Amino acid sequence: MDIMKKIVKKLRRAEEPPKKNEEELILDEPEEAEEEVDEGFNDTVMERLGTLDDDVARVKVSINDIRKEVSELKNDLGRMDESLKDIMMLYEVVSTQINPFIGESKVTASSMEKLERLNDEIKDIKTILDDILIDLKILTLKELDVHSIVFDVLLEE
Repeated sequence: MDIMKKIVKKLRRAEEPPKKNEEELILDEPEEAEEEVDEGFNDTVMERLGTLDDDVARVKVSINDIRKEVSELKNDLGRMDESLKDIMMLYEVVSTQINPFIGESKVTASSMEKLERLNDEIKDIKTILDDILIDLKILTLKELDVHSIVFDVLLEE
């Protein structure tokens, strides 16, 4: 508060016109004027501090919102990057199958290997499903004795 008073005094002195004689200085009563200025100054400082606190709170909320949006954008970009890689692999696979003049790249080779493995797995699954269907047809026959078949298989081993 002392610093504020000194600043206010210096500001007042700079704004006031120079006084001519001592009688004018005595009549002014500087202490009362300083108290009024100090109270007014304190009120404005407190109002400004209040608005600054509100502004800081709003800025913090805005920053948090922006951080969330940036995080979401990073996630979206990551997903888009993965999708773009998948599309490029598919494009290379299709272009090598259609255009025989395009050479095989590492990505194309790995994509082709993946496709071949998937085809092999699909064939294996089809074979298993066919076996299951045959087994179900056998089990649905009413004349068939499942216990005797299981017993016979166990005796063979």
